[in-house]
Amino acid sequence: MAATLAPPAAGESQGGVQTFKFRTDLTVQKSVQSGETSYIIKDPTTRKYFRFREAEQAIFSQLDGVKPLSDVLKAVQNKYPHLGIRPEDLAAFLTSLKKADLLERSQAEKNLLLVEKLRDQRKAKIKSQANPLSKALYLHYHLVDPDRLFDAVFPRIRWMWSRPFVVSSLFLFAFALHLNLRSLGEIVAGIAALYTFSGFQLQDYLVLWVLSIVSIVLHEFGHGLTCKRFGGEVHDLGVLLIFFNPAMYCNVSDAYLFENKRHKLYVTAAGGFVELWIWSAASIVWSATLPGTPLHEFAFMLIVVSGVSTLAFNFNPLLKLDGYYALVDFLGVANLRDNSFDFVKTWIKRNVFRLPVPPMIVEPRLARIYAIYGTLAGLSTGLMLVVMLFLFQNLILGNMHLAGVPVFLLLVYTLYGSMAKQLWGFLKGVARAKRDILMQPKLRIAAGLAGAAVLAAFFFVTAPVSVLETFSLSPGAVQAVRPVQAGRLAELRVREGDKVAAGQVVATLSNAAAANDLAALEARRLETRTTLAQARYEGNLPALAAAEAQVGQLDAAIAKSRKDLASLTLRAPISGIVLTERPGDRVGDELNPGDILVEIGEMGTLTAQISVSENDIGDVTKGRKASLIFRAFPGLTFEGTVRDVAVSADKPGPQAPGNPKPVVHYQVTVEVPNKDGKLRPGMSGEAKIYGNRRPLYRLALHWAGKTFNPDFW
Repeated sequence: MAATLAPPAAGESQGGVQTFKFRTDLTVQKSVQSGETSYIIKDPTTRKYFRFREAEQAIFSQLDGVKPLSDVLKAVQNKYPHLGIRPEDLAAFLTSLKKADLLERSQAEKNLLLVEKLRDQRKAKIKSQANPLSKALYLHYHLVDPDRLFDAVFPRIRWMWSRPFVVSSLFLFAFALHLNLRSLGEIVAGIAALYTFSGFQLQDYLVLWVLSIVSIVLHEFGHGLTCKRFGGEVHDLGVLLIFFNPAMYCNVSDAYLFENKRHKLYVTAAGGFVELWIWSAASIVWSATLPGTPLHEFAFMLIVVSGVSTLAFNFNPLLKLDGYYALVDFLGVANLRDNSFDFVKTWIKRNVFRLPVPPMIVEPRLARIYAIYGTLAGLSTGLMLVVMLFLFQNLILGNMHLAGVPVFLLLVYTLYGSMAKQLWGFLKGVARAKRDILMQPKLRIAAGLAGAAVLAAFFFVTAPVSVLETFSLSPGAVQAVRPVQAGRLAELRVREGDKVAAGQVVATLSNAAAANDLAALEARRLETRTTLAQARYEGNLPALAAAEAQVGQLDAAIAKSRKDLASLTLRAPISGIVLTERPGDRVGDELNPGDILVEIGEMGTLTAQISVSENDIGDVTKGRKASLIFRAFPGLTFEGTVRDVAVSADKPGPQAPGNPKPVVHYQVTVEVPNKDGKLRPGMSGEAKIYGNRRPLYRLALHWAGKTFNPDFW
């Protein structure tokens, strides 16, 4: 039994006997999780919830304002003799009940409690004003009591909780998943471009922000209405702003009072279920519309807002969102995240740093759960913090350049300053605890040798110079399909993106005049052959010679005419992929000799076009190796070789904020093998070109030389 260390609480006096009375307006609900029985208490005034174990329930159920505490203690000791409950334990528990405002109070005590609450509110306000930027990163605001609204809406949409609707929704989700998997490369590339702030305009992010708000509102309505469906009340709907991202909350704590465990899980999963519906509808619209149309782009943003956020964040149990609460309900472990972190931190302190801290004693099942969840959640949190750091760096420094450095540093301090202080304080505590060990001569000598080794490595260990830049992919070679003879495009057998083999028929032209000329030549040849036969029969040698010469001329003309007609069938000059957009729109057009019908790009080897600044171009030479990571394949690395380095610089672009002079760039071409055919022209990503190996100290000097402005000195 839990006991809070506090002085004994004073209660009512009945004939000189001290008594307490449990509040009669509280809601008490029995709950059984993982074979353990507990009792959930709801305070209707503050709408707070409390969980008590059986022995604690046995105490407060007897607090009727009449029964003496001695009788209460005796009854509990008789019922739970193995707990060894002492009078001071009972007094401490009563004190905790009184602090939680679960006991009846006199009017004087109520007035005193009100004064204390006002004092606490003032302290909280002063504390929040101490770091206004931190407060701006996490805003919490109650908006409305939605209970009456949900009461009015629910009867009209009750059918959404029927079995047929849920089953049909699952089929819809499966179909949407099929559509997404079929176009997975395009979706991943679009998401990567969105989150790396490349290829999207400011208005796109404003639309995305509005869609996020709409999706979040529907998400929270799903939680609240499902809670109403199973008999709960919902009195708190509000808005959140977490790291400048809009969010909402719907307090469905009444789900704690549900006896059926599945009903709790349904309430938790309802928000994600609504977003999966939005994602499914958006996936169908996106697949059915043409790229480049507003509806297509709008649907893609909904896919990102609903599908990605739901699957990657909302259903992720490592984040304290719906997936986490579903896991808590499934495992039946309260305060899973906090207890897991405490368990892992205690283990690290005891087993890694050998600090004299008491162990966290829990049963084996909880120890396994805490160890696994605490480790995974800690790694996930660290990874997200690193990803956020790079996203903010890309957004702020990529757009504001040098002028954005103070903004970026302020944001880093706000987000990570508190954690850095805690880590520094922990390390200082470790140093103080291990002072005697750290001051031992052997350890000091070992530390000196380690420092000397690090210093030596700084001068003798080498690493390659690397240049990191973005790139776009182009075909290795591009050849055009051009007509030799004029004609009308009668048939086109390829579309944009089709793969073709060398010699494959691409299109057919029609030329009525050329066909008529061939027919006339063949008729003349037939007539001349008749004349030739007659001259041979008559033995007219001069006429025979003239006819034979004329037949030869006609044969040559017919061969040329047939060749010209054959050239109206256009074939692919190389194997590759059709690059021309919407070539079918030209069917029926008249083409002249030399006109480009379609362009075909060779796909066996592609080229990455990289714009390298003048600060780095000295490290790039022909034949150097390069590693490329594509936004479409974030987990894969492709290898390439520098084929060409431009001698002339690109035309300088406009000056950017914080850059008084535009930086000069040179085009570098890197050949990228494409044996498996995964890569396609137009893909983009980041390329790292490797230069000569240099000692670490020279790399540091090299970086400083490229970073700091020599004009400053």
